[in-house]
Amino acid sequence: MSKFLKKFGVYSNKVIDVQSLAGDSSDNIPGVPGIGVKTAAELINQYGDLEQLLTRATEIKQNKRRENLIEYADQARLSRSLVTLKKDVPVSSKIDEFKINSILDLNKLIPFLKLHGFKSLLNKYENVVKEEIKEESKVSKLNVIKNDQEFKSISKNYYLIENLSDLKLFFRQML
Repeated sequence: MSKFLKKFGVYSNKVIDVQSLAGDSSDNIPGVPGIGVKTAAELINQYGDLEQLLTRATEIKQNKRRENLIEYADQARLSRSLVTLKKDVPVSSKIDEFKINSILDLNKLIPFLKLHGFKSLLNKYENVVKEEIKEESKVSKLNVIKNDQEFKSISKNYYLIENLSDLKLFFRQML
């Protein structure tokens, strides 16, 4: 069984139609009110595709579902355009320029995500910032050595561990 069939109840070539009906609040895809993924899959499997379903919406037996499909037909079409990936976008950059930088500038990313309504990603990266702040506050509670005299008064034993044998010896001495 394909992963699309398992997740959406349809084959991959019909996922866009299902998403158009069901919508996705996290990506601001409106869909048709009252229709979730399961119902959308049933309707697409029964009618073939979104346009065929909308054309034959008057045949739907459930009153509220029929009314919503008729009333929100344009919204379903809009949703289809929102979930359809554009393939004809001109790209003047080289593929190497799209490599992901492992160090994100969250001060730029978070406002961008807010501006464009990427709620799920925004939540994820705002949590990253909260964790960083938590970690920074832990570090700020550490005692900081202020001068040479303070440093010299600390008595610690340091060990140079250069290989696995040294590490094993160190742990034996600690126990």
